[in-house]
Amino acid sequence: MRADDVKPLVWYMTQAYSIRGGHEAHVLHLSTELRRHGFDTRVLVLEELPREEHLFMRLLRERGIPLDAVRRTRAAWVGWAFALVAPVWGAWMLLRGHRPLWGRLRNYIADRPATWVLRNMLRREQPAVIHIMGCLAPYAWPLLPAERCVLHHGTEGRRDDTWEAGDFDAFRAFASRAARNFAPGSGVVANLRREFGIERPIESIFTICPDQADVPPSSPAPAVSASAPLRFGLLSRMTPEKGIHVLLQALHDYQARHGSVDFVFAGGGALEGVVRDFVATHALRGVRVQPAFESPVEILRTLDVFVHPSLSDAMPLAIAEALMCGRPCIVTRVGGIPDLVRDGQEGLLIDPDDPAPIVAAMERFQAMTSEERAAYGRRARARYDDVCRPERVGTVVAAHYRALMAEMPTGA
Repeated sequence: MRADDVKPLVWYMTQAYSIRGGHEAHVLHLSTELRRHGFDTRVLVLEELPREEHLFMRLLRERGIPLDAVRRTRAAWVGWAFALVAPVWGAWMLLRGHRPLWGRLRNYIADRPATWVLRNMLRREQPAVIHIMGCLAPYAWPLLPAERCVLHHGTEGRRDDTWEAGDFDAFRAFASRAARNFAPGSGVVANLRREFGIERPIESIFTICPDQADVPPSSPAPAVSASAPLRFGLLSRMTPEKGIHVLLQALHDYQARHGSVDFVFAGGGALEGVVRDFVATHALRGVRVQPAFESPVEILRTLDVFVHPSLSDAMPLAIAEALMCGRPCIVTRVGGIPDLVRDGQEGLLIDPDDPAPIVAAMERFQAMTSEERAAYGRRARARYDDVCRPERVGTVVAAHYRALMAEMPTGA
């Protein structure tokens, strides 16, 4: 094989690939699209892979994109090693005046073989670019060649409440050395600079979203008469940061004012039981929960307006998918969301953590004429075409990869 035929290897590194969620989808979409731009991509996960193959694992396999885990299994020896080391280590920590953090010791022991595996893989494969999606375990940062790394921040750009001082310092130090920093929107860029003091350039990269809707850009959203109740819905993991409790109160208030509400929660998650209990307790007869679905399109096509009231977020894939389907959005001013959905254009922007603006935005869409709502839908689809299509995002990311490789000294 000629040297010109060899495709540069790009690793997509992430801490875990455990669920069928937006993060896992984003890794799949990027690693797929960048193959079309001439790169050999593979996905490397630090944690163990789930025993049951979810949708995005299957799609990686079917597309020939290797998926591997640094930590294959926490063998029984970890428990034995912990039992042997813990008494001595605990006494040493107490003598120094520190409280023993047993979880940190157990992770340290378990991370030793993962450290060896990752170091050997780096030496053997020598990836041209390492695209890191989010935060990694502390042991990984010192092993990675920062001059080859793209650090893609996947949250709102703030410190995680679960981090300890050492974790924060390690992440901040690596972000300040990485060859490229990507962030989903200008709001996240501002948060990163304020929270982590990153002085290097931070590139704003839109969420990549493959077209599954088969909807031409000019197709209007379904016409709904002014008198018909609108169909609202959320497609997301039901977790606290998505504003689920605030949304439930808003639906209760909307029904109290208008007699009914038509809303679907789709996606499942930790708060699914909370949603079901609230709906039953408050007799929200038009509110439904649909935890399982094959494609987001099958849910989004049943909606007139998409609602996503995050308290903390980056640039959620679900919002990009709603734009793809030409659905107007009610979304909060957090993270990179205002870069994706512009107020009065593709949807309505509201302040987070308050049910009243959600109710007001729902009422505003209900009061619009069918043509006014259809215009929002057309602009939503146009926004998707402008900023979220894989070929658009992929072209930007591929240019950064090539520039990064060109900056490396020969033989690096």
